Amino acid sequence: MKSKIFFTVLLLYIVDFVNCAIHDEDSINSRSEADSKLTIVTSLILSQIDLITCLYILVRTYFQWKKNNKDSLSKHLRFPFYIAIVEIVTSIFQTINLSHASVGDAPLCNPIGFISIFLLSFLMSFVTFISFINWYKVKRDIEFNSGRYDYIIFLISTGFSIFYTSLGVNKYGKLQYWCGAQSDQNQKKNKSVLYIILVIIIIHALSLLTFYVDTRMHLRKFKINQLSFNGQNIPTGDNKSYERMIAKKVNSYTLVYIFQLTLLMLYIIISIGTSENTAVSLIRILGITIGGLLLTVQYITNEGWKDNPIPTHPSEKDLSQRSQRSSQITASSIRDSDSQVRLPFTRIQVEIVQQTTTQQDDDWAI
Repeated sequence: MKSKIFFTVLLLYIVDFVNCAIHDEDSINSRSEADSKLTIVTSLILSQIDLITCLYILVRTYFQWKKNNKDSLSKHLRFPFYIAIVEIVTSIFQTINLSHASVGDAPLCNPIGFISIFLLSFLMSFVTFISFINWYKVKRDIEFNSGRYDYIIFLISTGFSIFYTSLGVNKYGKLQYWCGAQSDQNQKKNKSVLYIILVIIIIHALSLLTFYVDTRMHLRKFKINQLSFNGQNIPTGDNKSYERMIAKKVNSYTLVYIFQLTLLMLYIIISIGTSENTAVSLIRILGITIGGLLLTVQYITNEGWKDNPIPTHPSEKDLSQRSQRSSQITASSIRDSDSQVRLPFTRIQVEIVQQTTTQQDDDWAI
């Protein structure tokens, strides 16, 4: 609810600012200065909010790891932790990107634009790969826990990011407020970079949407296994229910970055057709900095405000013991079926009746 109010107020603020047309020619310079201040200050504020919210996830994850006796955490805690680290680096670099000394230095602006695109590409590739792993695990009904091999996900994401960023080498430069892929309409070569970035973002956004919807559909079809004896169902908290809970939480973070990529696509499409203005710049800022805030909101939705006990993964020993108990109950039900006695709860029912009778006798005695 709070996030909806925040977005509504921000949207109304942007619309009101854009519609305030000033016809006095003497005020053009002052309006341009106001636009610059609005863009830079808004970007800096949102970058710091993104940084603080992601630090919250890092601190929470550290205490969870410490509470878990420094053992490996589950995927639904590790993956948002990794994403928060990337978001923090992006926020710090976004602050550097907006500094006047860096933006004003043309030779330095090329590597700054390169690194900015690299960080966004890495985050996009990393989230897509995590979503793919989660989807494949649910689709194939297999148990997959990378654990100490999580670095492989980072290596693959880094490879894709370097490839994406290298497509625009020597085409990054100074924009109006920051460094990035140039979109001057008179430079068709530089404009082609935006088309390439747009296609890449669309591919990743569609992939994330496909993985999210398909995973959600499979999770809805899943039902907790039950043991049925004489018409009575006994729910079993087995390994599948645990994995379903983990997959559901991991899948929820995918929706966050679908929204973020949608904003970036909107920014690039507008930048290709029009020149840079305040409204377009604010869309770009929101598309880069909103990820950490939405990630934290979803993290709190999944894990709560306070640290809860980490659900333990059912071990093979636990599953074996449950299987043996289930077999014993089944055998007991079959043996007693001839006596037409409703089991496996006969002993429990007799004890309850005896206890109730004893309590009633005590009441009468009083």
